[in-house]
Formats: sequence, C-alpha cells, structure tokens
Amino acid sequence: MNIASQADARIERVFVRSGQPIRAGQLLARLDREMLAAVVRQAQADLEAAKAALERARAELLLAQGQAVAEAKKAQASIKSARTSVALARTESTRRAVSGSEQIRQARAQLAQARAEMEVAEIDRPELIAQARAELAEAEAIAQKAQNDLARYSHLFEMGFISASTFENARSALDIANARLAVARERLKRVESASQEKLVEAARQRVASAEAALALALASQFETTYSRQQISLRQAEVEKALAELEGTSAVWANIKMKQEDIAAAQAQVEGAKAARAAARKALAESDILSPVAGVVVAKFVNPGELASRGEPLFLVLDQSKPCWIRAFFSERRIARIRPGQPARITINAYGRRVFQGRIEAIGEVAATGNPSAAGQTSRERPTGSAAEIAVRIGFDSQELRMIPGLSAKVRVRVR
Repeated sequence: MNIASQADARIERVFVRSGQPIRAGQLLARLDREMLAAVVRQAQADLEAAKAALERARAELLLAQGQAVAEAKKAQASIKSARTSVALARTESTRRAVSGSEQIRQARAQLAQARAEMEVAEIDRPELIAQARAELAEAEAIAQKAQNDLARYSHLFEMGFISASTFENARSALDIANARLAVARERLKRVESASQEKLVEAARQRVASAEAALALALASQFETTYSRQQISLRQAEVEKALAELEGTSAVWANIKMKQEDIAAAQAQVEGAKAARAAARKALAESDILSPVAGVVVAKFVNPGELASRGEPLFLVLDQSKPCWIRAFFSERRIARIRPGQPARITINAYGRRVFQGRIEAIGEVAATGNPSAAGQTSRERPTGSAAEIAVRIGFDSQELRMIPGLSAKVRVRVR
C-alpha cells in the first residue's frame, strides 16, 4: 500500500525506517505546518478578494440597471413630450388655417359693407336720412317680433312644451335684434347730426380699416406655413427621442455583460472556497499516519525534501489481508490449472516451512491484480520455447513478517 502526501509541502520529520513494523494510526512523517498554514492564509486572502470582486460586480450591475431604467424612462418621457408637441402643433395649424380662412371671409365682407356705406354716404343727405329711418323701422319691427316670440316661448317653456335649447335660441334672437336696433338708432343719430362731408370721411375710414383687416387676414396664411414648419420640427424631435430609446439597447447589453461578470465572480468565489477547504484539510493532515498495521517496505523521502500532492512517501505492507504469490507456468501445463485448486508454497526466507494456498486467478488478473488493468500476462522464453503464464495463488501469512519480492516454490496438485 502506497501512503502519499495530501499536499505540496516540505517534509519536516520522518519517524520510521524501512523494514520497521508499524501499527494502524502510527505517525510516519510530518509536513511543514508553517508552510501549509501560509497556504491556508493565502487561500483565505484569495477567497476574500474573490468575494470583494463579486460584491463589486453586483454593485456595478445594480448601478447599470438603475441607469438603464432612468435612461429608458427619460427616453419614453421625451417621446411622449415630443408627440404631444406634434399634436399641439397640428391642432394649432388646423386652428390657424380655419381661423385664417374665416378672418379673410369676414374681412372681405366688412370691406364690401364699408364700401357700400361709403357709396351710401356719398348720396344726398335727405335720401340718406330716409334710408337710415327705414332701416331703424325695420330693426324695431324685428326687435318687437323677437320680444313677442321670447314671451311666447317663455310661457311654453314653463309649461314644458318646448326644449331649453329652443327657449335659448329665442333669447339669442332677441339679443341680436336689440343689437341691430341699437346700431340702426346710432346710425340714424349719426346721419341726422353729422354733415355730408363727415359722413363720407367716416365711411372712407371704415373702408381703410376694412382693407387693413383684410390685408392682416391674408398675412395669416403665412402663419399657417409657419405652423407646418413647427410640425416638422416637433416630428424630428419624436424621431430623435425614438433613436435615444433604441440607444438604450446598448445599456441592456452592458447589463448582460455585468450579469456574466457576476457569474464568473461567483465561480471564482466557489473555487476559492474549495481551495481554502483543501488547504485547511492539508494542514489538518500534516501528520502522515498509517491507515493499517503492517511493515514499512520502503521509505521514499527524507526530512527537508519537498513532497508533492499524491506522491508516494512510504510503501506499507498491510498484514491484515491475505498474501498472494505470483507464479509462472508453461503454456503446456496451464491447461491443467484451474481457479480453486490447492497449492503448496515454500518460502525460501522461512526454510522448509510449507504453507497451504489456493489458485485465485490465471492470466491477466493474476499478473496485475486488477481485472481492468493491462499488464504482463506471460513471460517470453527464447525462440522455440513455450511461453509462461502468470498464476496468482493466495495464502494466509498473518503470523509471518512478509516482505514483497521474497522468492518461493509452488506446487499445484492437478487431476
């Protein structure tokens, strides 16, 4: 049985010699504990560094996730704001287009009316006064009718025969009629009190004012073009905000990298833990003990030498197990030998003493002691001679001090 070192360390002391009988658990050698303790300290330092790296990776991931969420929210807010601006710009453009057209129409109507009034103002004063009085009479009639209709609709509304909207329309019609009546009265008063020249001048001023209003309304068409430009600008802002949102994909890719960094750091922590556990185990096993009782067949190390993990330090014969002998028989005789056959063994080191044994295996198993291993199964002889086949023979020798390599003579009883 090979007894090996469980760590890479210097041999501090060796307590046995070759050929020495030993008991199970006996101290065979001791490794340098200070050297092993230094390995433990280094493993602990490596573990702490790996844990710190893991914490840094986790912190960086949290930071990257926070930045990604913030940038995504910012981009979404920008998109929402830009789209709202586009909607408002379109609404304003529509409003200005509709309002501009209506203003032009009204300005043209006012200009036509002002020009008509100027033409009227240029008529003789008596005829102008008569026309104003006729307009006043017509306005009074319309106002009276509206008053009567409101009174009638008010009664019907109280009785529930008409809707509120119909009643409100009647009230609005009265307000309009009263306003027209006030204008007619003011015009008659102005015509009766003013001279022909003042009436004509006032009419000309109204024409000029109406022409200025029409020019202003026509100019508003350019504002509509400006509104369309604003729509284009706001749409460009939307496209920019969408591009920024697409840009956050790079941030999410960075997050994935951070997650991979965490996985790698976690693996390093686990590796450092395993290394620390191995170092602690090596320190705990710095005393090399024999697992069995037996004899130190060979000693491969001396104090001060360096031992490597798994390197054999001692070869110990385990006397608690039955011994076996490997013998070679010619191929002419091997056909008559079978497992289980008895054998007589004489070991030269013990004189004429005979031991009883039994055939255990023939061929490869006998040569290697391991059915799955490849090894010597035969021993070649000179050309023209028959080969020899290995045979394994087991026997009990617990009362003897057996040493591997002793020579023996074997006789097998065959039928």
